[in-house]
Amino acid sequence: MEAKLRAELEVIRAVTTHAGNKGNKAEQALRTFLNDHLPRSIEVGHGEAIDKHGNEAGDKRGGDHQIDVLIINDSHPRFGKVEEPNTYFIEGILAGGEVKASLQIGQMEAIFKQAVAFKKLNTVLNKGDLTCSNDADIERFLTRRPYFLFAYESAVKTEALMKRVRELELDNGVGATEHLDAIFVLGRGSMFNLGDGKSSFTMLQSDGTPIAGWGFKDTDSLMPMIGWLSAVMPNIVHLSSIALPYLVKPYSRA
Repeated sequence: MEAKLRAELEVIRAVTTHAGNKGNKAEQALRTFLNDHLPRSIEVGHGEAIDKHGNEAGDKRGGDHQIDVLIINDSHPRFGKVEEPNTYFIEGILAGGEVKASLQIGQMEAIFKQAVAFKKLNTVLNKGDLTCSNDADIERFLTRRPYFLFAYESAVKTEALMKRVRELELDNGVGATEHLDAIFVLGRGSMFNLGDGKSSFTMLQSDGTPIAGWGFKDTDSLMPMIGWLSAVMPNIVHLSSIALPYLVKPYSRA
């Protein structure tokens, strides 16, 4: 499947001249890959994410401002075909992500800001909802949702990429865990924002102590991405409709 993903990018380049079309096809190829490797109860869409507080991230009309990957659980109602851009409620989203055919350092600011907007979306648990989470992950991956960047290729070195992320944190006054949670570059390796090192997804130093901050795994395989998603996507069972608070205004007595 990894070889197929690389081959699909070459086909996209060969048959597509418009940069926007290349991006759309590259995004769809990754969504298909995730659909093939994640549990059957999950669907992978794209578009816009919103929360009950009126916050939003992405664009349901598609284009450059959409969220390229939205991993949706089976509690989310269907408002259209998953292949088309849609609006999704954050309670029904397990993770979000951005896809780049070729990652350039100049794209990082827009990617960073999109990640910040997504991480500001807050979920509200309804009465009776069942969940299981690592204590360190409740605020980061349950109240909010994980967000990642995937690139088919990039000429940017890992050190330069991490330096740019830290610069953007300072420039925007954003906390270390309030933006990108992971970065994956096909054939170049995986970068994980490990926070305080107490997450359900951890990496260890040579002496066995957990790594805090960013950790890097130098591998061609995409399995670290699937493993990371499996670890950080929240486990939650909704016993009541997640859509009702969005569709029906609460009654208030004058």
